[in-house]
Amino acid sequence: MQYNTILNKLYGGEKDKKNNMMFIVIGIIVLICICSSAIGVFYVSNKKKVDAQNTEKKSDENEAEKVDEKADDEAEEEPEKTSKRSKEESEVEPEEEPEPEAESEEEPEAESEEEPEPKKSVKRSKPKVEESESEEEPEPESEPEAEPEPEPEPQGFNIDTRQYQSDYTTFLKNNNGYGKNYLTTNLYKLKVNCNNKPINKFTLNNYAGNFKYDYKCSNGGDLNTQNIVSKSTPPNDSGDGVYTYLDKHDVDCGEKGIISQFQLVDDKTNKKQNYNYKCITSNKPLECRTVTNTPTQKKDNNASVLKNQNIDCNEDEVLNQFKLNTNTDDIYYSYKCCKTT
Repeated sequence: MQYNTILNKLYGGEKDKKNNMMFIVIGIIVLICICSSAIGVFYVSNKKKVDAQNTEKKSDENEAEKVDEKADDEAEEEPEKTSKRSKEESEVEPEEEPEPEAESEEEPEAESEEEPEPKKSVKRSKPKVEESESEEEPEPESEPEAEPEPEPEPQGFNIDTRQYQSDYTTFLKNNNGYGKNYLTTNLYKLKVNCNNKPINKFTLNNYAGNFKYDYKCSNGGDLNTQNIVSKSTPPNDSGDGVYTYLDKHDVDCGEKGIISQFQLVDDKTNKKQNYNYKCITSNKPLECRTVTNTPTQKKDNNASVLKNQNIDCNEDEVLNQFKLNTNTDDIYYSYKCCKTT
């Protein structure tokens, strides 16, 4: 009781206690406002200092740029002044009557006082530079240009895209009464001829009962066209036109030879036949491969079966040798294709 009585006396009761709390809260709010204002004032003053520093830095940079520009302008004016002085000296030299030194000294001063515009001096100095450059430019042009070296001729073979054809022939009956297309003697009219070029491929084709050789030639290669050798297979029995007798003939140009033409010929008196052919000599060694065709079944000794046998080398190869081979049931060509090494 005494404790409560003392508190009531100090604070004046419950009502005075609430008033005291209100004053305390108001005091805290006022204190917060004062602190905020102080912080704001500090921030503003600090920002002004930073802005002032930036402004000073920019002004320093601008002054440095002005100094650099001034230096550049002076550097540009120096060649103009030197050109002006050289011009003045050139104008003074050609005078026939030299004047007294005092007067000559005064004249440059007078001319210097006039200070001609730099544009004129630039205009006069530029043509001189251009003239000197124009005089120097023709020097490299006068030198003859080096002619391009000729490209080396290709050493390998490449196929001629044109298609060549021999004359036509019609296979007829023989004296023994065999049917049409029987006689190989009708091949005597057909000649495969690439002149001074190698043969790349050939095949016997039937055109509505008429037969001919279709063939292609090759270009390139290091060939001795001045050394074309004529050769022949040994004459052998023609077999009354039976095509299997062609297996007795081997058309071969040897180690360095290439076939450029061939033709089957006959000796009617002695009933013999053989191949005449020509070989071109290669100046380069040849790398050859042997090709064997797929066998074709015999057909009543009918010579037209040869159209199923193609002799065909690659585009970079040429024909070196060919021979017809026969057995009991089939026929086929074997041949050699060569290219330069």
